[in-house]
Parts: sequence; structure tokens; C-alpha cells
Amino acid sequence: AGEVACTGLHGANRLASNSLLEALVFAQRAVEPSLDYIVRSNIDIDKSVEWPFPVVPTALGLSQLNEVKHITALTRTKLQKTMWDCVGIVRSIDCLKIAEKSLAELELKWEDHLFRLGWRPCMVNLEVCELRNLFSCANLVVSSALTRQESR
Repeated sequence: AGEVACTGLHGANRLASNSLLEALVFAQRAVEPSLDYIVRSNIDIDKSVEWPFPVVPTALGLSQLNEVKHITALTRTKLQKTMWDCVGIVRSIDCLKIAEKSLAELELKWEDHLFRLGWRPCMVNLEVCELRNLFSCANLVVSSALTRQESR
């Protein structure tokens, strides 16, 4: 929170300790409205036990788990190449649109492959979680770049 707060609280004096202070102060300020909302709302927190807990994919066989890891590694490489080729320092709207489309297709293809291997939404694995996060970040970067066309 301190690194992205952009408060100007300390002016041009951007020291690590200042960022830490901002992180503590602004993290507290960011969470308070959420806590207030939960207290005032009618959300039944006890219902959360009905949500499926994350599980290690032990139900998958070793060969299926290895295939999941393999296809995830290949997909990660393709995602990185797409970002490098189309969403680097020099960008064009056409290339960004191509990246947006190919990221969506790549993510759908990857998830479809995982589910055909027996993967379930509640299963967790380091590589799979990392790639999900990478897809989220990549999509945000592309959509932000398409939205803001001037150079920064």
C-alpha cells in the first residue's frame, strides 16, 4: 500500500522507511472501510464453511499431475512470449488487441486442458496458482495499455 499510495506525504524524500510508514498507515486506512462494511452488512460469515476448501491435487495420478505441470510450464512460456512480443516498451494498438485475444484464447485452452485431466477449481498447486496470477496481471496490463494510449 505504501509503495502504490502515491500520497506525496514525504515529498521527494522517498526513503524505504517512509514507504514502510506509508504501508502501515494506508493499509490500516484501506482495511477499515471493509471491516465496517462487514459489521454493518447481513453477511453470514458462518456460511463460509460451506465453500470448498483448497485441496492438494492428490486425487490426480502422478502422470496427470506431471501433465498438468508440463502444460502449465508451456503455457507460461507462451504467455511470456506474447507479453514480450506485443506488450513491451514499444506498443501498437493492433498488437495490443492481438495480445488481448491470444491471452484469452491461451487461458481458455490451458484451463480446458487442466479440467480434461481431472483438475478441479478447488485444487491448488504452486505452478497453477502462479500462472493464474500471471494471466490476471497480463490481462490488466493489456487492458490498461489499451485504455491509456499516451506515453508515460
